This record gives sequence, C-alpha cells and structure tokens, in this order.
Amino acid sequence: MKFFVRWLLTSVTLLAPAVRSAEPLPPVVCKWKNNAQAAFTLTFDDGLKDQFVHALALLKKYQFRASFYVTGQTLLKLSDTPPPADRMSLEDLQTLRSLGHEIGNHSFHHYQLPRAKTPEDLRLEIDGPRRIFQEKLGFLPETFCYPGCSNNPAIEKLVLVHHLGAMRWRFACGGAEGSTGEYSQKICERALFSGGHTAGMIHAITAGFSRYTGGVKDFESLLRELDLRRERLWVDTCANIMRYEKTRSGASIKLLGTQDYVQRFVLESFFPSPCALTLRLPAKEAFLVQQNDKPVEVIRRNGFALFDVLPGEFKIIRPRPALNPLGLRSTPQTVRLFFADADAAAKAKIELLGLPDGKELAVTCRWDDTWGKHEQTVEAMRRHGIRGSFYMNAPGKPERLRRLLQGGNSLGCHTIDHAWLPNLNANAQFRQFMLNKLLLECASGTPVNSQAIPFTTFSSPEGAVFQQDLGKIMSACGILASPDAISIARRTGRTAATLAEPTLLRPGDRQINREKFDRDLENFLKTPTLHQENPAFCIGIHSMHTPEGLRDLDKLFADLSGNPKWWYCNVNEYGAYRYEYANTPVQTQRRGNQLILTLDRFDPLELGADVPLSIRIKEATPVRVEHGELQKNGILNIPRAKGMTDAVIRMRKSDGVTLGLRNLAPLRW
Repeated sequence: MKFFVRWLLTSVTLLAPAVRSAEPLPPVVCKWKNNAQAAFTLTFDDGLKDQFVHALALLKKYQFRASFYVTGQTLLKLSDTPPPADRMSLEDLQTLRSLGHEIGNHSFHHYQLPRAKTPEDLRLEIDGPRRIFQEKLGFLPETFCYPGCSNNPAIEKLVLVHHLGAMRWRFACGGAEGSTGEYSQKICERALFSGGHTAGMIHAITAGFSRYTGGVKDFESLLRELDLRRERLWVDTCANIMRYEKTRSGASIKLLGTQDYVQRFVLESFFPSPCALTLRLPAKEAFLVQQNDKPVEVIRRNGFALFDVLPGEFKIIRPRPALNPLGLRSTPQTVRLFFADADAAAKAKIELLGLPDGKELAVTCRWDDTWGKHEQTVEAMRRHGIRGSFYMNAPGKPERLRRLLQGGNSLGCHTIDHAWLPNLNANAQFRQFMLNKLLLECASGTPVNSQAIPFTTFSSPEGAVFQQDLGKIMSACGILASPDAISIARRTGRTAATLAEPTLLRPGDRQINREKFDRDLENFLKTPTLHQENPAFCIGIHSMHTPEGLRDLDKLFADLSGNPKWWYCNVNEYGAYRYEYANTPVQTQRRGNQLILTLDRFDPLELGADVPLSIRIKEATPVRVEHGELQKNGILNIPRAKGMTDAVIRMRKSDGVTLGLRNLAPLRW
C-alpha cells in the first residue's frame, strides 16, 4: 500500500527534462562557414598605396581579411626604378598576403574584357598575369576580378580554367553615394537577404578614383556595419569563400560506425583542394570532435554546436550518460571471488553481460487490450516455456489477472481508456498512464514497468505533438521498457540506458501470417544493428481469437521454444535487466587471493522485476564465490541480497488489495 501511495504523491517530483536521443542525428554541412547566413568579401582594386596606408590597420582592428586585386601590367611596373609612388610595392603585397589577405588577378591591361578584339587577346588578359604573379610574388593568383565588373558566359568559362572563380558584380563603395552610413547598412542587409556570396568594390580610401568622401571615417563605418553582423555574415577573401563553396557543393557525410559512444564519420567532397567545412549539430549536450587524433574546436551558437573539419574521417565523442538517470534507489552489494592464489586474482577480469547467463537474444511477447481469450494464449505460452506481458486497460478482477500471470508473465500499461493520445494535453496523458499503472499494480500485487502506446500513435502526423511530453511521463511513471512498432526512445529523448525496446514482430492481428513473421524474424536475426542496443524481439500485439489462430500460435511457440541461446522472459524482466546492465557500476578491489566486487543494486519494486545480474569472469577461474552463483561456463549470476527481495515477496502476497483511485483527479505537473 505504501509503495502505491508514494508513487502517486511523488510522481510530480520524478519528472525530468528529456535527455538525448539514443541515435543522435548526423551533422550537416553548413552553407557558409560558422553557419553564417551569407558571405561577403571586401575587394580592393588596382593595388593603390592609399589602401595599404589607410585600410590595413582598420582591417586588423576588426579582424577582417580582404582581397586585393592588381593587374599584370602594374606588377611589371613595380620592378621599375623608381616604382610608381601611388601603387603598393612588391613588399607591401607580400605583407598583405602574410597577414591572410588575398592578392588576386585583375587582368593584364585593365580594360573591359568583352572589348577584346581576338580570343588571343582575351586569353592574355585572363591568364597572362599568372606567370608574372609567379615571377614577382612567388605564387599564382586564385581568383579573378573583372575590370568594371564586365563579363559574359564565355569569359566566365575561360576564367574558371585556372581560377576558383570571379565575382560577377559588386557593390560600388566610396564616392558620393557609397560613402554614407545608410549605404553601408543597406549593402550589409542586402548581402544577408541574398543568402549568397556578395562583395564590396573599393578603390581609394582618402585620395583617388571613387574615394570615400569622409576618408577613413566613412570607410570604417562599413567595417562597423559588417562587425555588427559578424555571426550572420561571413566576411573573408574571395578565395576562401569560393573554395568553401566549391568544397561544400560536392560534399557528403557518411557514418562509418558507432562504438562506445564514439561515432566515426567521413566527410567526402569532389573538389580536390582541402578546405575545412563547418558542420552543425543540435547543441543539447557537450561532446568532443577529433580529426587525425587531434581535438577540433567546438563553438556553441543559437542552439547548435559548430565545428570545422577537413574532408576525410573524423570522430564525434559523446559523454557516457550518467548512471541511474531515473534516480532509482539503490543499495550496495558485495560479492567475493576466491582464487587459488594472488596471481590468479590479479589476472582475473570481469565483464557485465547484456543478458542473463550470457544469452544472445531475449524473446518475449506483447498482448494488448482486455480480451477474454488471453487465458487461452497464456495456456499456449505455458506449454512451450514462452513468457510475455499483457497490456491492459481496466484491470478487471484480481483472480483473472492471476490467471494471466501464470507461467511467469507480467502486466503492462496501455492507458486507462485506450485513448488517442495526441488529442489529450500532457496532464491528461499522464493520468492515462499513471492511473492505469496504479490500478494494475493494486489489483495484481505485482510491479508494472513497461507500456505499449494505443494505436501506435507515433505513426500518425499528430504524434509529434506530444513526443517530448511523453518522454517525461514515461520517466515519471517508472517505465523501463516498451515493445512498440516504432522506436519511442528516439522520439521522446529517452536513451537505451533508460528505456529498453524489444523489436516488435507481428505475426498477425488475431490471425497468424506465418510467412510474413518468418521473413521479419530472419531479417531481424541477420541485421546486427537492430539488436546492438536492444538484443530482443517481441511476438504479438493482440490475442488470437479463432481456433485456427490459437492453433497456429501454438505451432509458432513450438518452433521458437527451446533455443539454449535465447532468454525467454516477460517485458518487465527484460526492461529491469537492461536498466541494471546500463546503469550498475561495478567496483573491483583485490586483496590477496580475493577479488571483491561492489555493485549498486536497484530497489526491485522500482525496477519492476528481480532478475540476477550476470558477469563473465575471464583469464582466471575462482575456486569459491561468496554471495553469487558460479556456472560451469565461467558466468557468475548475482541474485540480490535476501533483504532486498523481501518487499517483492510481500507485494506479491497482497493480491486483491485495492485503493480508492478510480476517481483520481487529473494530476498537474
């Protein structure tokens, strides 16, 4: 009685925020670096000394990198004695490049390219400066800048042979109109609105063609506007932005595998030049990223985690979930292993097993609703040693429930009214499950720790409305298992450490379709990814009403029974064991020829079942075990200490106990 009342009174305090998905989504490639909305380049034409003197310091102050374009003819003249006074020197250009700015190709003679008289003249204008860049500066230009922004598709095609690309048009900055603060605001907002790559075309800062009317002050106003939008607008050189865009356009991410909370991915791209791309993941938790065994910086912004990786393999390392995430009460239990000598004790290693006795798969059943024919289903299960859980609405008479529990079966929640859950608010949904659980436990005298959702509600579009609420409700009700047609954990924020989900194989609904069932079972058995986190399958959904259905069900049970590698259990037992397996810390201490194990064992009433934990002992065999049962195959079964099971025994003797809960008011949380 006290157990049920405590559940009712403390259920509100047990509600907790949803935790991460059991199978996190893979990262996606951001359109622009740092997940920016658009990209922008400050371009400076003609290599003017005025730009080096007045712009360089401000670019450093605001930490912006820009593209400076010079012609081949200008580069040739810089070797003259004396060089042109109004142009940057070769040393100036090298200084800009060393600071991360780009020096790009502005054609050979600086005339509008569509006016070229012959194809040879056009090729000279586009590719002629490349040799001069190599001779005078020691590198080849990566991007091209059209003089006067004049181009056409044929010219663009020639440019792309040896360049990453060129801006088709640019915002003209400076002069009477382009010097105002309003103009700077306008071009920044237009760049954001475009969502693409745009650029500002700048010539002189203080003197010369299209200079800023207010000089340095007006030029800085543009940098301030860009700085205000830094998180939304990526400001960088044309080369960096175009390289990113080309790498991204052919990029894809593939999951190579997952092991021990480490996901291995490969970022592939058709573009050969290595360029780090920004990847985006929802930032609900901290995680580490590694590439080439080196840490990668992770930035959190606007609900996402952002990080840059190069094409190739990388790892996402997620933290292991906290032990006992549902906060179930636990009691330390000590097990002593005695070996022949201290050396054997030192060599011994232990491994907590995912299923009892080292079984490979768990086999159970799910039967829905309050059907009278269930008693015939129980008889068929009993004959073949098959066990399962009955998901009931109204509990009915205690003596009827006792008949269903014969053979080691259990009960599970199915809501009190078999409601269509998306039509209910969170309070009403909570009442459907909690009241159903309380009435079933009171009437049967056995714990209930699993549930089945009516109508498989997640398969409907409306199902998304209540998913996160349902995760909290399940935690509050102490639900540890759910054999459903669609994964509940991934949709409610539960994890494999808090919710066990046997794969549901449906032989039919009231009639057996053996061909379909055998095909589904074969696919399950040969697909290891289906049972890595949940090594179990569950048979059924409703009872078989007809004599033919019951006969076919009996044949199915006969064919599935007797496999020595399978654990035949009910869903409560499976959920309880898997919760202990995922959340039981095992501490070891060696003392002479003894290996002392200390485990935190959970309250069986809250856990919902009392199943011994199994541990495999490797490298050495103990000669004696204290507080455990050693099997011939080296597996140690650890039942709970006697005092921990007394409450379960008392509860099972309380059949027929009822509480006045039928008029339970809606619980608010």
